[in-house]
Amino acid sequence: MVSRPGAAKYIAAWDEQTRGLKGDSLKAAQWRLAKEAIEEGLGGMDMAAFLEHVQGKTGSDLQQWLVSHASSCLYHSVDREQAKEWILALENPRFQTDLLFFMGTDYDETDGPEAFLKRISLPAAREAFLSGYCVNLAHEKPEEAVKTFLRWNEPGKDIGALGRVVGILPEFADFDGIAESLHALSDAKGVGPVSETLLRRWASLDPGRAAEYAVSNPGTVLPDHLGSVVGVWLQSSPAEAASWVTGLAPSPFKTSACGVMVAGLLEGDPAQAWTYALQMEDAGARDAAIETVHTAWAKLDSVAADSALAQVKRRTSDEH
Repeated sequence: MVSRPGAAKYIAAWDEQTRGLKGDSLKAAQWRLAKEAIEEGLGGMDMAAFLEHVQGKTGSDLQQWLVSHASSCLYHSVDREQAKEWILALENPRFQTDLLFFMGTDYDETDGPEAFLKRISLPAAREAFLSGYCVNLAHEKPEEAVKTFLRWNEPGKDIGALGRVVGILPEFADFDGIAESLHALSDAKGVGPVSETLLRRWASLDPGRAAEYAVSNPGTVLPDHLGSVVGVWLQSSPAEAASWVTGLAPSPFKTSACGVMVAGLLEGDPAQAWTYALQMEDAGARDAAIETVHTAWAKLDSVAADSALAQVKRRTSDEH
């Protein structure tokens, strides 16, 4: 990196802090200096010089904060093209990848991402830029964002980074349609976690619809994914979640949903958690849940817990 006059004072201050401070005092001083550089408008290749000097010399939280803010300073500057070349030439892959993700969220060039994507040689960095670009696009054009990612992601490559996109979809997104497009890619690497992230996001906006979609598509949605939906629902509307889970017909989906209910109710209401443990269809999962709930319940009310366990054992004995 060629010396840049605009960055010189920040680099000198950084080095002075490193020599004179340690521990929490050093961390606090580094945070102040980084924020000062951003707030005072250090941009373009001056920001690049500062970033290159300090990268690898900060805590991970400061590094991530600085990269997320500095990438915009680099992109929205008169040195934009030179800054792009600098990023593309970086030898630290993690540093380059982080910068390109955040640059993608700012990318607003009319020819779209294709031309710049072709200039990125590292696959992980290319994926990061593409996911950043699609995250930004998803705020206003969610369906187009998903299609764009799938169009430009390398054929056969893991699509896990699409999770960053579907994890921030707005309420007006066509969740049904996006879910179907993912299920059409059932053989793609990484599609399972992306589908689960989509369902969790859907559940944060419309949990009832997300849950109904999950149980209506047993060939493409895993029971554990329904569990994730119920977990989100339990946080926002516990009574509604409880009522819906109770009404489910016995199935692997109900076992998964009841497992989440047990975990969510265990500390606060073990007696209620017990009722969901008993509703599990899978015998192994049910027995494990019963044991877990009994242990927790007995700490609060051993008489009630032991009585409930005795009833289960009597019923089991009668059935055999």
